[in-house]
Amino acid sequence: MASWVVQETFGRVATQPGSTAKRWNKEELIRCRATGTGITAELNLKGEAHPVFADWVDVKPELLKELKQPILLASKILKAAGLPWLSDFLIDDIFDQHYPGRERTGFSTPGFVRGRGVTPHSIVRHHRNPSTPREKQKKWIRSTRDLIRDELPKMIQWQIDEDMFQQKGWNGYTCKHPRGNLPLHEIDKYGTIKKFDSLSLHESSRNLTILVMAEKPARLAELRRQGKEQSEEYLITAFMTTVTILHELGHAIYWRDRRSLTRDLREPFYGADLEIELGDSFIAAIFGGWIPVPVRDRSRLRKDFSFADGIAWRQALNWDHHRLRPKYRAHYSIPVDYIARLFTEASWSTATDGGESLIRPQFLTGKSIALWTVGLHTPLTRANQHATAAIADFQCAGAGWVWNRRPGAWFRIPQYDGSMYPELELPTAGENALREPAARDSAMAETTRDPKPSTPPPTEERYGTAVFMKLSPRKSEYSPRKFALVSPTAKISQAAAASASQGSLVPRCGGRGAASQSQSRKRARAKTLPLTRDKTCRAGQLQGHEQQRVGVRESPTTLSLRQDDRDQKRQRQRQLQQGVKHAGKSLWSPRVQRDKEIGDIDHGEISVDELKKRLSQLIGVSLTELEKLFEGPQSRPVSLD
Repeated sequence: MASWVVQETFGRVATQPGSTAKRWNKEELIRCRATGTGITAELNLKGEAHPVFADWVDVKPELLKELKQPILLASKILKAAGLPWLSDFLIDDIFDQHYPGRERTGFSTPGFVRGRGVTPHSIVRHHRNPSTPREKQKKWIRSTRDLIRDELPKMIQWQIDEDMFQQKGWNGYTCKHPRGNLPLHEIDKYGTIKKFDSLSLHESSRNLTILVMAEKPARLAELRRQGKEQSEEYLITAFMTTVTILHELGHAIYWRDRRSLTRDLREPFYGADLEIELGDSFIAAIFGGWIPVPVRDRSRLRKDFSFADGIAWRQALNWDHHRLRPKYRAHYSIPVDYIARLFTEASWSTATDGGESLIRPQFLTGKSIALWTVGLHTPLTRANQHATAAIADFQCAGAGWVWNRRPGAWFRIPQYDGSMYPELELPTAGENALREPAARDSAMAETTRDPKPSTPPPTEERYGTAVFMKLSPRKSEYSPRKFALVSPTAKISQAAAASASQGSLVPRCGGRGAASQSQSRKRARAKTLPLTRDKTCRAGQLQGHEQQRVGVRESPTTLSLRQDDRDQKRQRQRQLQQGVKHAGKSLWSPRVQRDKEIGDIDHGEISVDELKKRLSQLIGVSLTELEKLFEGPQSRPVSLD
């Protein structure tokens, strides 16, 4: 985004975490050892490449040579930290109709459905269930390891693509069918995928072609020709190649099943992640909530592809930690020393925890404030651990501003998707705004700890012991009204509201504002409808319309009579309490008194004056007030304004 946009438009609001922009500072990057370190390190990983990364087709020998170390690092990381995430796709049949994370509404249209299967909305995190025995979790890991080693390699081929980064901006792509020689604009068509599915030799799975951008191995080969195969740029480029390979494996584990095919090629959410992108979810799970990205922006990379400026951790948003989508996403630089250790065989051979401590950034995971908040944690910069930047997560679209997102990748909380107001504070989602689908065992344990009412709320569905939510970005469980009621920060000043309504460039957002406008229009229409009283239409109902309650304005005479009646009742109660009988008046209740008086009435003919007198005694008002009541109109239209 152009620098003037950040300076001129968004420098006015800095009260919320994540609402302040910050550019990369080259001196900070050097001081925190993200670039300019002068480190030279040999990439000396040993061992065998994992079979899932082994089948590369139509790759030039010099490029395949440069892929050796990145593939070995991907194999070690997969073994050390990747299997639990992958196992969540294999423990249950995620396309079964009783799967807790399955899609219940019109989120996408299934293109190929086998049996009674449906596409899932989100993937359940089984390993977070505290009641699951340790031995059972180990069994899941062993089964996943066997499938990834024995079955998945038969379905995947890897290919280098020379065009997709320049044309599409993709670092990698998982093609849902064998690509062959198809150009980029012809791959992954719905009809093409379905045709290849019908020809697949596998009963319920499909063959995939994973594409990797050619620029990364080509840059490694160029640095080797320059004698810089041990330089910091070579280290960083090799590491980012590893990240791309692992990223695409996160997509392949879902798309390997034929039942995943939908016309919009939509993926599910993973666990409590707030953004749809399985590749990023896999990378974030491996690195403890962070995704490696280049410091140099994409437009510059297309012109001059190089990681000489360094790389950084981009924060992944997750409901475990975050209740607010920041306008400016937090980034923390990655030290070159960290990457050098990953490519050193001695570091892996001496690791006591299988290598997990090598993989996850020490100061950004666990109980780190940087992980749990959306703003920048500047003490890390002052301690020379990580340089920081806060980069805009929105962009200009026509006359307004919209949140960044990939095509078809919905944000999980609709209030943080689509249009946004850079000048205004954002509402914070309440604790009940999102409920992650739980595994069946954990759901049963939760029900035992916190008993639910016998009739489940309308947003829940129950199958056996499973409790899960209806989830859909279009018809969501977090409605605008529910979201706003638990959002204490959603306060808009009068000046800001006025500027937004007086032709501001910021587009008008939907959500609660749209709902309020709709309600106002309904009230305005109701005011134009007259209310009449007749024998078939009670007061408080609209004649000729649905039975809707509205306010009815009463005449002053009626209000006066009601006040007199209340005063007399209060007087009778005080007399009863004091044991005093008022002269000339009975202390019987109005109903008993009326029955006694009716019993004494002579049923012969009586005059009008006598009738008025008896009626005034019956209802407890004076003759004067009774005359006024008879003189008033008996029925008339009542205004609703």
